[in-house]
Amino acid sequence: MLRTRRFKPVVNPESVNELYDLEEDPSELTNRYGDPALGEVRSALQAASTSGFGPPATISTTG
Repeated sequence: MLRTRRFKPVVNPESVNELYDLEEDPSELTNRYGDPALGEVRSALQAASTSGFGPPATISTTG
């Protein structure tokens, strides 16, 4: 699983994808995957997760 200190994505191929802001919601109760304010974060996490097994990606998660 790819995650940052602040954001945790959950990919569910047969269900609903999830994205949690661990700073604002440490109990992971609010799925923010569809939140337009986190669009850049979601895109960066998706890109990093599909970039292969090279060196660790630098992900900006200021969203």
